Amino acid sequence: KLVLGTYYKTLTSNAPGAEFGWNYMDSMSGGCLPGDVVSFVGRPAMGKSWLMLYIALHNWVKLHLNVLFVSMEMNVLAVAQRCTSMYAHTNISQLKLAGYSTSTMGLFMDKTAQMEQEPGKFYVMDGNLAASANHIYSLAQQLSCNVICIDGAYLVKHPNSKLDRFTRVAENVELFTQMG
Repeated sequence: KLVLGTYYKTLTSNAPGAEFGWNYMDSMSGGCLPGDVVSFVGRPAMGKSWLMLYIALHNWVKLHLNVLFVSMEMNVLAVAQRCTSMYAHTNISQLKLAGYSTSTMGLFMDKTAQMEQEPGKFYVMDGNLAASANHIYSLAQQLSCNVICIDGAYLVKHPNSKLDRFTRVAENVELFTQMG
């Protein structure tokens, strides 16, 4: 009864769960449900931030969900530059160096205007302004966000400042799971 009740509720619901935007991963996992915590771990400069931003954009553009993207490592401008270049399908290096051709600049301007028309909301937050799990979750609730992506989540602070790094990360995951 529990499984079928949830199945039929999902079937008639207009509120999809979050997705990865990667067909194989989404079909194998069924996407994410409230309270799910997914962690991407890898060596520095291997594309974790880009992947996280891709997932955030997918949920915002394709599923029309409200997304909060928190970066503990990059400032808001760096995240916004990546986000807009991905959305516009333009080169990030040319954007940073003001090197777009006239036609690429026209495309970029058209796409940034289109971003404003998206039905969902996309918020970018500097982790320095919301550095604990409770602050991030409270902000997401205030903004009615369905998805929270935290880049550099290992840097999120915990109420107990005496915890070592690994315990702090584990405790923060537990906090996010409980809040979800």
